[in-house]
Amino acid sequence: SVAKAGKLRIKSRSDNKLVPYGRGAEAIARQCKEEGTEIAEEEAQALIDAYFASYPGTEQFLATCRARSQPPYQWLSTAFGRRRRFVRSTDRSVIGEQERQAQNFPIQGTVADAISRAIDHLYWYRYSHPECHFRMLLQIHDALLFEVPLAELAQFKEIVTECMCRRVPIYPRNVDNTPMPVSQPYYFAVDMDVAINWGEKITDAQLTELGITKSW
Repeated sequence: SVAKAGKLRIKSRSDNKLVPYGRGAEAIARQCKEEGTEIAEEEAQALIDAYFASYPGTEQFLATCRARSQPPYQWLSTAFGRRRRFVRSTDRSVIGEQERQAQNFPIQGTVADAISRAIDHLYWYRYSHPECHFRMLLQIHDALLFEVPLAELAQFKEIVTECMCRRVPIYPRNVDNTPMPVSQPYYFAVDMDVAINWGEKITDAQLTELGITKSW
């Protein structure tokens, strides 16, 4: 059912977000609850186990990130070459926090770098095309909020696809900034939603009234 599919998405999204942070079953169960899906810690642990079974290289990747946060290296890199450095410490709580941050940095840091490049392309596109009237209002992590005239909605979708996807190739690199042997780069996929007011889901009646199709 649609409801069941929604719950599965919440579970998988929580798993993907929290496992790289080093969060355990309790944290994942709590995150799912905050998003409206109740699961037991045992089920959350099963999700973690299934995650590592499905992506066997993940466990070694996270272990490498943790190790590089400590001597003799004390730094990691995003796919765009930006480095995150760590201080030397003998405090176990500090080391533990550094290791958790190191696990997440190459993933979230690479996304942040790519978003920054996409925003730059969008700004320059807007500057060089005065006939466009969209405005970027806010960045929320890897999401962007725009104000767009209704008449420019279809065109804006193509602009976003061009500036955020096609113009931002992501060439994967190892955490020591050495290139991975890939034949072609990765690109963002973009999901876009329309709303009249921020935070309010648009209704089918409003879409019809505004002449917007669901496949816009």
